[in-house]
Amino acid sequence: VDCTCNAGSTGPDGGVCTACSRNTYKSTTGSASCALCPITNVSPIASVAIINCTCSPGYTGPGVTACAKCGENTYKSTAGSGTCTSCPPWYTSPSASTSFSTCVLPTTCPTGFVGTPPECADACTHEAVATEMERTLSEGLEHFGNLGTSCDWEVAAFYYAHATNHNCKNLGGAKYFCSRQQKR
Repeated sequence: VDCTCNAGSTGPDGGVCTACSRNTYKSTTGSASCALCPITNVSPIASVAIINCTCSPGYTGPGVTACAKCGENTYKSTAGSGTCTSCPPWYTSPSASTSFSTCVLPTTCPTGFVGTPPECADACTHEAVATEMERTLSEGLEHFGNLGTSCDWEVAAFYYAHATNHNCKNLGGAKYFCSRQQKR
């Protein structure tokens, strides 16, 4: 009687069988080679079916061929169908990240925000606009800025109206220029 290798292992009929290596599987008996899991999947040694292939770290989904990269600013350190974990607020990471250590705090706040991470505030709030103007002017600098299309006229008007100790000119729309000179 010739022996054949069981599912999850491979080798010549009547010879020595070797367990399928990690990230491979074999669902039939005999000498056939072990098949690779899909590229975004992993499996344990001696896997007997493609269902044993689960999403790799950095990927999420039900497994097999439906694994998707974890999005930017998230990570997943374990294999399987678990969800990706968000980095802390203001921290960033590339897509398909596999550990918390990939979450880094940038040196500047993203576009549309002011402050220093992790203390970022919406640049279009009255408080943020006034704080940014006062910070710049207290450093002895002239300040020219554009609140941008995401900020409304009300914010620009607030900025201009509350610059009581400085010479500010509204240049139209949400554009402004302020200097340290006192208003007259």
